[in-house]
Amino acid sequence: MEKMLFNDKEYEIILLKRLIETLDLMLNSEVLELHGNDPHTEVWFQTSIHQKFFYIILLDFLSRSDLELCKEKASCIDSLTIIQEKPNFNDNESISEFNTATEIFKSWINEEVIIKNFYISSLNKEFNLELKREEFIRICGTISKHNFTKLTRISEDIQKILKKNSINISNTSPILLLNDFYEKFHNDILIYHISNISEMLNNIRWGIHHYLLNEFNKSYMKNSSNSYGEYRYIYPKDVKNKFVRVCYWDLMNSIRSKPQFRKFKTTKYLKTRY
Repeated sequence: MEKMLFNDKEYEIILLKRLIETLDLMLNSEVLELHGNDPHTEVWFQTSIHQKFFYIILLDFLSRSDLELCKEKASCIDSLTIIQEKPNFNDNESISEFNTATEIFKSWINEEVIIKNFYISSLNKEFNLELKREEFIRICGTISKHNFTKLTRISEDIQKILKKNSINISNTSPILLLNDFYEKFHNDILIYHISNISEMLNNIRWGIHHYLLNEFNKSYMKNSSNSYGEYRYIYPKDVKNKFVRVCYWDLMNSIRSKPQFRKFKTTKYLKTRY
C-alpha cells in the first residue's frame, strides 16, 4: 500500500487521534474504577477479563503500528516523542504538562528493576531477576492476547531475560516458563503497578487535553439557530487532507468532552516495589 503524504501538522493530528483513542480504551469506567481519595487513590479492574483487556491495549500502546498512513511504524510511545520534539499546536507553553507526564512514564517503563526471590517452579529455583518494566509488561500483554500456540517469540524473549540473569534453562519447556512468568507478573507484580500506571497514563491524557485546549477554543464555533448542527470547527489552514480533517474533528470532540477520569494521585504504597 502506498503511503499517503501529510504535512507535519496533519501527521501530528493522526498521531494525537491514535493516542487519545488508545488511552481512552484503557482509562474508562467500564474497565477501571477509582477507590479512595487523593493522595491515596487506588485503581481496581472491573473484572479479570478487563484486566487482560487492559494489558492487551497497554501492549498495543508500546508496540509499533503497521498503519501505512504514518510516515514510519511508530508506537504510541514513539508518537509521544515525535510530538514532544516538534509540537505543532503549542500555544503559550501548553505542551508543558504533556511533556512532564510523558517523560515520567517513559522513564518509568525503561527502568531496570530487581524482582527479589523470584521463583520458577519449572526450574525449581529461586533467584533475583533483573529486567526492564517494559519487558514484563510486554510479556503479560502478549500472553493475555494469544494462546500458547502463538507465543514462540515471547518464549524466546523470556529465555533471553533468564540467560541475561545467568539462569540455565537448557532442559526447560518454553511453555512451562510462560506459565511461571505469567502467573507471577499477571497476578502479582503488574497488578501491583496498575494504579501507578493508570495515573501516569491519565496524566498523559490530561496533558494532551491541555495541550490542545487553546486550539479547541480557537476552532470551536457555535452555529446560528438557523444552521444545521449545534457547532462546527474551523480547520487549520494547512490541514487540507479530507481524512485528516475527519481526524481533526474527532480530536476536537475529544477535547470538548474531556477525559473520563479526573486527575488523581495513587497511594505511595503502590509505588515503592519493583
